[in-house]
Amino acid sequence: MTTNFVDYASERPVTLASRMSDLARAQTDIVRARLSPTPTQVLGLSTKGDEILDRPLVEIGGKGVFIKTLEVALLDGRADAAVHSMKDMETEIAPGTAIGAVLPREDLERNHSTTGADVDGGISTPHGKRRRCIPDS
Repeated sequence: MTTNFVDYASERPVTLASRMSDLARAQTDIVRARLSPTPTQVLGLSTKGDEILDRPLVEIGGKGVFIKTLEVALLDGRADAAVHSMKDMETEIAPGTAIGAVLPREDLERNHSTTGADVDGGISTPHGKRRRCIPDS
């Protein structure tokens, strides 16, 4: 079995597909830092889950709506890798793709409150049914 390795540093930057949410950008920045000194570039994509905000996820395709656009970019060659939160991954991944690495989880006790994060005067809910910030009463 022959393995051909590409020297990306001499060929071209590694293209990372990513959503452009704050979380996705932060995760992509971590990946880029870990790939250094290999040059990287980001292919910022908007997904169906980013664009349709007025309906529950179950009505538009479930949690997979956040990853399908990234998978297409991988499979059609626009991206070499994709960076995405594991919380939105489906149990089965697209044929022709693989989970190549997983970043360590951050220290939740150090970085998050136990009651929910204050987001622009409201509480961000972790529930799939509510895809919006609920204002404080």
